[in-house]
Amino acid sequence: KLTHRLLAPKTHIPKTYAVGLKNKISDEEKRSYTEKFSKGFWIEREQNENGFECQPSVLKWIEDSDIDQIDKINATEQSDCILTIFEGKFHQVKRMFAACGNEVIYLKRISMGNLKLDNSIAVGSYKQLSEEEIQILRNS
Repeated sequence: KLTHRLLAPKTHIPKTYAVGLKNKISDEEKRSYTEKFSKGFWIEREQNENGFECQPSVLKWIEDSDIDQIDKINATEQSDCILTIFEGKFHQVKRMFAACGNEVIYLKRISMGNLKLDNSIAVGSYKQLSEEEIQILRNS
């Protein structure tokens, strides 16, 4: 039940990602992306996938002074921005940036709900959640 609640797009649990983009973008393009993402937008159908409406999201660029320090720490040098979505549809982050004419080349989930990723976990590894961490997710 907890997994379904956390992952189902209709529950609107925030999922935050560090994102690296293939093409560097200008300050003007950054403002355009940020505005578009904050309002939400339609993503056209791709191959066998249906199109869908992306709900408003929060996009922050790594160099911005107002970005949360924890997000900066969890991001890597491959990251250009931090994106928080409130749905989690199939390949949503990649499809959002593709709709803007860019390609995601690095993607790392850094938090889900109120739980931040433990940065000491190696890539491809996992850890058993503590009761406290499970409670944090339940309260998200």
